[in-house]
Formats: sequence, structure tokens, C-alpha cells
Amino acid sequence: MQDELVFACSADNRQASSEIDLGAVFQHDLIVPSPSHYLRRFIEHAALSHGHELRVACEIDSFELVKELVARKMAKAILPIACVREELGRENLRIARITNPPLQRTLTMMHSARQARSDAVDLVCQEVRAIIWECADSATFGWRRTPVTDPASADLWHDAPALEPSLDEHATGSSVNGAFSLGHHL
Repeated sequence: MQDELVFACSADNRQASSEIDLGAVFQHDLIVPSPSHYLRRFIEHAALSHGHELRVACEIDSFELVKELVARKMAKAILPIACVREELGRENLRIARITNPPLQRTLTMMHSARQARSDAVDLVCQEVRAIIWECADSATFGWRRTPVTDPASADLWHDAPALEPSLDEHATGSSVNGAFSLGHHL
């Protein structure tokens, strides 16, 4: 499952276009999470790997507070598209899709091959998967399905079968049933 990160600015910013190059994003002062936050590390890596320095306006871990400050024109931010969905409907924020390259996270749901799975765990996984697929199928949510192509468990015996997402069956000979990956892609 791919989760796109977008450039967010105040709805009053009439100069904002629908797309922005990654290099142009890093020309702005940004509200970013604290250094220990997963998203901050990802954004810093993207900046440094493309020869840019991250310009930090302030550090805030709460997405809700970040959105509020962006809406009040305090600074701009890079946020998951699903995170700004409601604000776009209320017209509090504007977003631009980041291009050249896009910033995307890959979301994964996995189960340890070393741990026995119960019917209750499988039922919860099915429900979570169904909700995730529903969100991915909603064009407004900002997620899109991606095929699983990489080994998931680093165990060749378990990774040998195809790892296809499934809503209604147990994994057979695989450590993953309906895998989504939590890696990041630049």
C-alpha cells in the first residue's frame, strides 16, 4: 500500500500549484516532527540524499497542530495525504503533490512466522485489511494498492510462495497474509 506525502500550505496561498518539485519543497521553512520521529528521519533523508538542507521552522510531533499552524500561515509542511483529507474538504489547506521524485511510504501489515496465529488474530487482520482496502479504493484517501514483490520474512522457505494480499484466507506456507510494507520510497 503506497501512502503519498504532500506539500501542505495555507488555503490563502493563491500561488500554490498542484505539483511541486522535491527540490523546491526544501527551499521553504518547514514544520517537521522531532528528530526521533519516523517521518522526520524520512524527510531529512530525502533532503540530504538530493543535496538539500532541511530548513526547520519548528518541530511538532502532532499532525493536528502542524495542520493548524500551516492553516494559520506559520510555515509549510510535508504530510501524509490521508492526514490532510478533511482539511481539504473544509478548504483550510492547499496541497501540492511532490514530484521529481515523489515522496511515498509503503505500509505493511505482517505477522511473525515464529508465532502461532489464532482465529481471533486472523479475524482482526481481515477486518483491518478490509478497512485499508476500502480506504485505498477511495480516490480521495490518497492510498493506492501495490503488489508485494519483496520477500517479507527473510526466510526463503516462508517467502517461496507468492505473497498476495487476501481478505478471507489464512496464509499457507507464508509468514505474511495480505502484506503491506512499511518502507519508504524516494
